[in-house]
Amino acid sequence: MTTIHLEPAVTSPAQSLCMRCGLCCDGTLFEWARVVPDDDPAQLDAGGFVLQTHRDRQRFELPCHHQQSRICTIYQQWRPSVCHHFKCGVLRRMEAGELSVDEAQALILRTVKVADRVWAQLRPHLDDQIIPLKASMQSLQSRLTEQGSSIHATFASLMLDYAALQRYLDRDFRIKPDKDTPPED
Repeated sequence: MTTIHLEPAVTSPAQSLCMRCGLCCDGTLFEWARVVPDDDPAQLDAGGFVLQTHRDRQRFELPCHHQQSRICTIYQQWRPSVCHHFKCGVLRRMEAGELSVDEAQALILRTVKVADRVWAQLRPHLDDQIIPLKASMQSLQSRLTEQGSSIHATFASLMLDYAALQRYLDRDFRIKPDKDTPPED
């Protein structure tokens, strides 16, 4: 049986960037996504989102099970509010005119390339677990420590790529909170 994979129609430069990226959905940038009061719990449940309550707030873990090959398979259908409204630093800077579409695409492609290298090095050690990047690194480090090995010595290339990725994410993608905004949990 052949599976037909339909890509969502891209109607704006912002959507085009998001369709090349997916770092906010695949567990690279975030470990979880917040559910807001506007989200319908029945729809979230029907969509397979497993909700957790953390510090009196609801959220779901990432990576999102609806993302495949950097594309959201429910993009043109209903999605949680956070999926509609989140804008990373690259997208915000492009919309503010600080980056051209080409510059934004270049930042995304460079970062995705490094993220793909990190994930490729991690996946063989995850025992088919689907967990966020930070948890994946912690799991590998714990396993190596139990074995008496050092992740730094054993996986120097992974550590270099991971450090580069975190630098790119911090500089270009993560949103710096306003001084008046309380920190996230």
